[in-house]
Amino acid sequence: MFWKKKSPEEEELDRLISRTKSESLQESLTAVSTIVEKGSASPETIRRFFIPRLPSLLNDGDNRIRTRTAFVVSGLIFKSPDLRRDLVVFMFNLLKHNDPEMRVYAGMVLGRLSAVAPELVKPLVVPVAELLRDRDQVRAGNASFAVAEIGSKSPSLLHDAIPIINELLTKKPEVILNVLKLISLKDPTIVKDSVPKLIEIMEKAKSLDYSWEASIPLVRLSHASRELVEGLMVPQIEPLLNHQNKFARAGAVYVMGGVGTSHPSLAKDVLQKLSAKASDWETVVRTFAAFTLARICYGSPELAETVVPQLTRLLNDSSDTVRGAASIGLRYIAAGSPERVKQITPKLTEMLKDRDQIVRGWRLWGCA
Repeated sequence: MFWKKKSPEEEELDRLISRTKSESLQESLTAVSTIVEKGSASPETIRRFFIPRLPSLLNDGDNRIRTRTAFVVSGLIFKSPDLRRDLVVFMFNLLKHNDPEMRVYAGMVLGRLSAVAPELVKPLVVPVAELLRDRDQVRAGNASFAVAEIGSKSPSLLHDAIPIINELLTKKPEVILNVLKLISLKDPTIVKDSVPKLIEIMEKAKSLDYSWEASIPLVRLSHASRELVEGLMVPQIEPLLNHQNKFARAGAVYVMGGVGTSHPSLAKDVLQKLSAKASDWETVVRTFAAFTLARICYGSPELAETVVPQLTRLLNDSSDTVRGAASIGLRYIAAGSPERVKQITPKLTEMLKDRDQIVRGWRLWGCA
């Protein structure tokens, strides 16, 4: 039997791969860097002798070998553009790996790659989004991280995946909401088709957390054009202000506050809609109203004039949380329109003597 003699390049790669298994961190990472550098100097050598070995190396039973190999692949992707097309599929396959650390690492790499070579990631976006359907909560969570990483770096890539995201939004809110929160940071309009589903989550929320999480992408969407906000968002959010679910009402107050803050021309109208919420029968809604009314009025003496009396009344609310929110709200207004709160400063100072330690703490914030 005749054995094919290995070329010098292949023998050197064998030695370097062997060193990646070293228990010495320095030695193994030095081997990783050397292989990556070889990709730049001789991409064909990597293509012929290293890439065919990736399936076995990335699925090796030794965690050191798997992780060091993943480091090599990501290094080659970013240092050797000629090899990207060969290697990107390996990163996608790592999203299905049994090791959750490998799945998370693959999501990070695909996110970074989407910023520098979106054309290579685009064909993978829908398959990545399909991984959100996994019944295993951890695997679905890892997939959501990958989708969010891609979307936060290059939002336009996710357009084809949005139907899948919206389909799963009410089925897996704990997984999908995090995706929408992250991708809406860079391009809020990407969530415009998700508005009805986000509202549905707020309507059914059994805790403030879910309503709050669903409202965050909507608040970011409130920064979009007035035409989109006034035509698409407000008509759908406004009915929530009177919803029977207190958490839905609180979330709606927060979202409408975003509308009034982002679009001063709509602020007066928003204030009129939110004023009644300062008298809502639920503490959580009154608390959100106090913060939100103050936020809208920041820097506008005219608007502050209408809100200060409401916040002053809330200083006597039965809930210390609402009283505290009113104190902080007045402080916020004072930072932009100090002349509007001078008349109530003595009242805030007097409340520093309250027997309730919590109340005194809130008043300290209000007077600071």
